[in-house]
Amino acid sequence: MDDYTQVPNDNLNLQSHTVEMWVYRTGNGGNYPRLFLNGNINTSISICQNSTSQNILYRVSGGTDLITSTDPLTNNTWIYLVFIYDGTTRRIYKDGLEIANYPQAVTIPSPGGSYSYIGGDNSPSSWAGKIDEVRIYNRALSADEINAHYYRRKYSSNTITVTYG
Repeated sequence: MDDYTQVPNDNLNLQSHTVEMWVYRTGNGGNYPRLFLNGNINTSISICQNSTSQNILYRVSGGTDLITSTDPLTNNTWIYLVFIYDGTTRRIYKDGLEIANYPQAVTIPSPGGSYSYIGGDNSPSSWAGKIDEVRIYNRALSADEINAHYYRRKYSSNTITVTYG
């Protein structure tokens, strides 16, 4: 299935930010399947999976600012992913643990399009699986906040919600 969600980029200032989500991968997906894209590829926040290595790629403005995890995603299990930029360092967390970081101060351009996309976009880059509990913050969450979110959901049977803003 090639479904994705788009949300308006209105007032979405993400100079410092956190994007968190639960993902359930069922296969390879499209070409560099998108988890999150804030506008146009390579000019905004882009989170996708490398089609070959299955590692996660996190870019905030294009060019040489790519951060790559070294921990590939596996199929058929829920995984908690968090992507943080605090103004000086980008970090990737998987199941509450930091798995990659890259210190580099960059200016994040305004979104290059009208929408942010979750799970794909209008290209052949759809995510194969489920994405749930997506949250976007205009600040960097702390490691303690990330762990609290991970353990609250991991041991909860509550209904999952999607939050924007």
